[in-house]
Amino acid sequence: MNAETQAVLFNAVPLLVLAALSLAVGATLAAVVPRRRRDRSSAVEPQPSRGDGLSMRLLDAGRSQDVATLLLDQLAAEFRLDLANLALIEDEGRSALIVAAREQGADNERLLGQRVALDREPSGINAAVREGSPFAVYDAEQSAVVNQRLNAIARAKSCVFIPVRAGDEVIGVVFGAVRRPRVFEDAELERMQGLTGEAGLALERSRATAALGEALERERLVSQISLELRSRRDVDEVLPSVAESVGRALGAVRCFVRVGNSGETIAAEWRADAQEPLIDVEALPVANLAARESRTVAIADVLDARELADATLGDVRELTLRGVRAVLAAPIVGQDRVLGVLVLHRAEPGDWRTPEIALVESVAREAAVALDTSRLLRESERRLAEQEALLKAGQALTSDLRFDAVIERLVEELRALVNADAADCWTLLPGGKELVCRAVLGLPESQIGRRIPVEGTIGEAIATGKPVLRPDFGATEQPPPSGAYAAFAEVMDAPIFSLGEVRGVLGVCSLEPGRFEASDLRLIEAFASLASIALRNAEAYEESTRQTRVERGFYRIASVLSEPLSEQETLDAVAQAAAEALGGDSAAVLRAWGEEL
Repeated sequence: MNAETQAVLFNAVPLLVLAALSLAVGATLAAVVPRRRRDRSSAVEPQPSRGDGLSMRLLDAGRSQDVATLLLDQLAAEFRLDLANLALIEDEGRSALIVAAREQGADNERLLGQRVALDREPSGINAAVREGSPFAVYDAEQSAVVNQRLNAIARAKSCVFIPVRAGDEVIGVVFGAVRRPRVFEDAELERMQGLTGEAGLALERSRATAALGEALERERLVSQISLELRSRRDVDEVLPSVAESVGRALGAVRCFVRVGNSGETIAAEWRADAQEPLIDVEALPVANLAARESRTVAIADVLDARELADATLGDVRELTLRGVRAVLAAPIVGQDRVLGVLVLHRAEPGDWRTPEIALVESVAREAAVALDTSRLLRESERRLAEQEALLKAGQALTSDLRFDAVIERLVEELRALVNADAADCWTLLPGGKELVCRAVLGLPESQIGRRIPVEGTIGEAIATGKPVLRPDFGATEQPPPSGAYAAFAEVMDAPIFSLGEVRGVLGVCSLEPGRFEASDLRLIEAFASLASIALRNAEAYEESTRQTRVERGFYRIASVLSEPLSEQETLDAVAQAAAEALGGDSAAVLRAWGEEL
């Protein structure tokens, strides 16, 4: 080995030793550094939040209740809440409904479904909606912000209110509570707000879907009711099922249709079990207010409704005694005229939601169309029946000229047309002080030939020369009716004219009040005109018949006198001719015997 080689080895050995040491240190560090990094990573980085999968779970939730339940369970687990509920804002901010209430992973049935009247009750919901930001309450039991009615159920010591947003709108508020005093940090409120923000869009989506479903169901119900109302000629047969359908759909304890502006009758009534039927239908203040002002009236609580203070509307106690606290009444208006009122009762106080009001108003409009159409059909049928009755009466005038026979036909047609229980005809006797009965129907035949003075309703018809309707005949007639007429509740009488003079009266009677209408006066007047024609025809016929008999009698006498007969045969023939000419049953010829006959 030469000197040059020795020099190279001498310089390379230290370098090789250093390289070996460097490799050893590098290998050691390569094994230690990753472990330290893993240890440092596990000590510093936080656990993934359990809310990381909330958004995915919310996508599978279809109903608002399901979305709320997922959100509330997440908040309760992550922030150690004893109770959490979510109230959705309704009725344009006037009320809030608790759609989900969770406690220890289960529903709190006592809070679920509770409604808060935001315009009348204190609540942190108001503040959360107004401010749009979360806040905490340390002493919930003493706070004026917390609704103590609901807190009596929740028993919260400390609580938070977290607004739920959908875009720029607050659509709900989360109430989170613990049953021990606790200070909620700002960071916690921010994280809660973040979670509710994820649920906001899901809630809005589910609410829109539910609203669409409600609208479709409402339209389906209205279409079904419309089909039922328009497919039947007799609306009264359909109204009971309509009242039941609407009452059940809106969770009412009673639904009824009152016909008439002042509440004459109940056309249909549906009521839940244990509810008694309505009797005094004119004393219901909400229905009367809707009919009077021709507008929909929604009362959340009849005990707190200032618009019902008017005593002329009726007594609120008529409702409270029946266990009614909330009332919704929609007028049934047709041709700018109030035909009736559709009314719903609820046993518990609470606001009526806008979709509920819209449903009742839609049904009221359909009922108005059906009632108006039914009225037009009844009027058309009535006019047709009137024409048929007048035609038959006219035929009776030409088929028989005897007054008693014709007037019996007229009385029969008139009674059937106005649905009367009885009908009669009276004619004035010479002198005009008394009337004699000429025909009856629905009354004892013994009335024919009876004489009565000109007074009472008959006297009024004769004095005024116009038809008269006496709706409360039994109580107002003077002198009071007697005999068979004492049983009637109302009567109509029309004068019979002949050559400009009143010659008698045509009348109809009803055992039930409200049977006759003002329009019937025109009808009875028309029949009275036919009776006057019959009277003139009968008088002309009787005069013609009498004249014929007289002429025939004189002709017979002339014939007898021209024949050679004995005195006795001549007198017999004269007596017979005189009886026939004067319409007598017998005749006698008296001869003078001295100063006597």
